[in-house]
Amino acid sequence: MVRDWAVIKEILERTEARTTLNGASFSAVFPEHMVDGNYKKDEETEVLRYHLNLLADTGFLTASFGIGPSIKGLTWQGHDLLDEIRSSPSKYR
Repeated sequence: MVRDWAVIKEILERTEARTTLNGASFSAVFPEHMVDGNYKKDEETEVLRYHLNLLADTGFLTASFGIGPSIKGLTWQGHDLLDEIRSSPSKYR
């Protein structure tokens, strides 16, 4: 799968906007990618989950992916990356 900066930016922005001190469920941050409490089985959701895992694995956000997946929030590095993407949009296409 190819890294997509538009998807990365969307994940970071939604995480910044929709998480609280207690984090948020995946369905609260990305409700359109859930159906009956489960991930949708479509390509768009798989791309989103892939990028979410990349961001968590590289330390830009904290998340858990077990039953009832949740996004705890951006890390310091995640905020820095989002600031960089916003200030240099042509660099991240």
